[in-house]
Amino acid sequence: ARGLSVVMLSCLALSTSALGPSASQALSQPAFSRPAARPPRGLAMVDIKWTPGSDEPQAPFSKRARDAQAKAEGKKPQAPARTLGVTGALMGLAGTVWRHPKEASYMAAGTLAGYGTYRITRMIRGGWPVPFRRAAPTVTLLWPSPGYMRQQYLHQITRAEFNVDSVPLTKRSEAVPPGFKVVKHSIKVGAGSEDYETCIRVLKAWRMIDAVEWTASHPFRNGAAESIGIVFKTKVGYIVNPWRVSFSEEGSLPEVKGQSPGVCSTFGLSTLKGNCFEGEIRFRVEWRNGEGEDDSVTVEIYSLTRKAKDAMISANFFLSRLHSSFMEEMVNAVKPIIQAEQRMLNARIARQAEAAEKLRKNKAEAVAKELKKSKDKENLEPKEWRRNPSGQEGGFKPQTMSSMRNKYNQDS
Repeated sequence: ARGLSVVMLSCLALSTSALGPSASQALSQPAFSRPAARPPRGLAMVDIKWTPGSDEPQAPFSKRARDAQAKAEGKKPQAPARTLGVTGALMGLAGTVWRHPKEASYMAAGTLAGYGTYRITRMIRGGWPVPFRRAAPTVTLLWPSPGYMRQQYLHQITRAEFNVDSVPLTKRSEAVPPGFKVVKHSIKVGAGSEDYETCIRVLKAWRMIDAVEWTASHPFRNGAAESIGIVFKTKVGYIVNPWRVSFSEEGSLPEVKGQSPGVCSTFGLSTLKGNCFEGEIRFRVEWRNGEGEDDSVTVEIYSLTRKAKDAMISANFFLSRLHSSFMEEMVNAVKPIIQAEQRMLNARIARQAEAAEKLRKNKAEAVAKELKKSKDKENLEPKEWRRNPSGQEGGFKPQTMSSMRNKYNQDS
C-alpha cells in the first residue's frame, strides 16, 4: 500500500509539472474559493467626460466619440431633440387620423358620448327635469325642482296672458258657458273666527295643493299679480299648468231665513297660455257668525274648465279626470290642515302660558328675596358672630353690644 501511494503521488507531480504553472496554480487553490470579481456592468453606457487638456474622449461611447465617428463616416452628428409645439402636435394628430380613420372615428364618437353623458348627468343633478314636450301643457320626465321652476319657468308665466276671453268667469254669474265642465266640492272645516281666519290663510298659501301627494305648487309674485305653476304627477311624466290669481274680495253673505248673517272671502285662479285647460277655479270661505250650528266655517271649491284650443287631445279624457280627482282631494285636505294648525296653536299657547307662569314664579321669588333683605337691613344691629358653644341650630350666636360690654366688665 505504501509503495502504491508513493507511485501515485509521483505520477501526479509529473503531470502537474507537464501542464505548466497556470494549471498547477489552479489545482493548488481550494475547491470552495470564489472567482475574481467581475467589473460592474453598464459603465460602457455612461458618457465619461474628457479632461480639459485633451480633445480625445476617455471612452468610446461619449458624445464626442460618437460625433467623431459620424464625421468619419460622412454623416451628420446627432442633433439635439426639438421641442414639439402646438403646430407640430396638430400635424401629428392629423397624420394619425389620416392613417387610422376608423379608430379615430370610434374615439371621437366615444368622446362625444362621454361628454354628453357628463353634461346631462350634471344638469339632472342641478334639477333639470328633462322636458320632452314644450307645447301645452309642458311635460317633463322628472319632477321639476323648485330651483328650476323659479329660474326657468315662473318668470315666463309672469309675462303670459290669460287664455280665456273674459276674466273672471265665476265672478259674474253662475251660468255655465257652452263647452265648460263644472266640478264643485264643499266641506265644513270648523267653527268660529279663528277657524275662519286660519282657513283663509291656508288657502292663500296654497297649502291644500301641496297636501295632495301627487301635486305641488310653485307660486311667484310679480308686483300685485301672483302667478302659480301647479305640477301634476302622471304615469307618462310630470305636467305643469300655469295659473294666475284673477280676483280676490271680501264680502258678506246674503241673509237667509233661519240663518245668521255671515261673512265670506273669495278669490279665483284663471288659466294662462300654456295650460291644457281654459277656465277658472274659485275658492270661497264662508262663516255664519251666529251661535251653535250657525257658527260653522265652510270651504267651497268651484271649477269651470274646458279643453284649451292648443292642448293635446288627451286633455278631454285623461286630464279632465285627473283635474276632478285633484279638486276632490284638495278640498278634503283643507280640514286636516286647519286641525293641525289648531293643535299647533294650542301647543304654542300652552308653552307660552307655562313660560309666563315660570317667569311669574321666578319674579315672585326674586321679589321675596329682596323684601327679606330689606327687612334684615331694617332690623340690623351691631353684632359679633362667634361659634355657638351651646350647639344650637345655626352654629353661630349673635350678641349685642350691651351683652358684650357686660361680659368685658365681668372679665376685667
